[in-house]
Order: sequence, then C-alpha cells, then structure tokens
Amino acid sequence: EFRVLGKPILLGTSRKSFIGKVTRSEKMADRLEGTLASIAIGVLHGAHVIRCHDVLQARRVVALTDAVKSAGRPEGEKQNNRENHETILPGGGTQTGADP
Repeated sequence: EFRVLGKPILLGTSRKSFIGKVTRSEKMADRLEGTLASIAIGVLHGAHVIRCHDVLQARRVVALTDAVKSAGRPEGEKQNNRENHETILPGGGTQTGADP
C-alpha cells in the first residue's frame, strides 16, 4: 500500500511482458487492451502519474475511470480527478489532465 506514503504514484505498465504473458501477445504493439486495463485498475487504486506509449487511448481510459470513480460519491464530494493525472509521453514529455 504505497498511498500511505502521501506521494504521487507512478504507474508504468504500458506494453510490459506480464501483459503479453496474460494475453498471449508476443508483440508489444498487440498489448494495448492489457495496457489499458492495467491503467484503469491503477487509477481506481490511486495512481496519479501514468507512463504509456498510447497516450490518446490512455487518456480516454483515465477519463472514463475517473467518471466511474466519482459516480459513487455524493454530489457535494464529487471532484474532477482528471486534473490530478499526468501522462508521461515516450521521449520524456508530459501531458496533464485527461481530455482526449
């Protein structure tokens, strides 16, 4: 449980070999669905920063995951979590937010 440290959590599961093993995808380019599933799970469990190859798709998954997460909150407690996520692009650049 890393959240107890009070620091932002970085998730870097994009195209990793464990996704290939589970989905039986030898080629890294064929691991998009597994990558997006791992991002959604990570965001649901508190990830703040996402490192990924497929930025547009990842941002859409983060937006949807945030909407699902906030749907269960009382109206007064809902917040826009999308601004709390940062996407690290290949090559080291970043994008903040989740608007596709």
